[in-house]
Amino acid sequence: MSVATIKSTQITNRDASPEVLNNASAAEGSIVEAIGVCAVGATDTTGSTYRFLSIPSNARISSVQLWSDASAGANMTLSMDLYDTTANAGAIVKSGFFKSSLDPSTRFAASDATFTASGAGTNLMSGAEKMVWQNLSGVSSDPNKWYDVVVTSGANNSTTGFNLIVKVAYSV
Repeated sequence: MSVATIKSTQITNRDASPEVLNNASAAEGSIVEAIGVCAVGATDTTGSTYRFLSIPSNARISSVQLWSDASAGANMTLSMDLYDTTANAGAIVKSGFFKSSLDPSTRFAASDATFTASGAGTNLMSGAEKMVWQNLSGVSSDPNKWYDVVVTSGANNSTTGFNLIVKVAYSV
């Protein structure tokens, strides 16, 4: 066992000689909250998408939360993904960017999905200081665009419909 002194990127940059400029959105900035509500139908099938809100590529994510007002039954699975906006053709950018496996068989009550993704190109805890574009694989500079936060069904809904709410807090 040894005593460790660990510094975040912000502190390492501040203590460097010469000092390194920190990413402003990681160090400071106003928090913006975006919230969206979508109705999931009782007969929605695999591949259904629910577009909740848009975030800018230079956003640093602080919080991602979900709520539902009912359960979806045992068969339905959901993932929380990042898509291009409909104005940019609406294609998927990264499946499971926020969370790859949501189990809606029980009602969500303020479920936190902030750093619950896994795998490269996702919103990982190790990327907490980074902007959205910096967490995407193969993106080397800020594309200066908006992305949609989308929940995608991986299996059919077999019960009554329910409402999903997604709230994302971020700074730019």
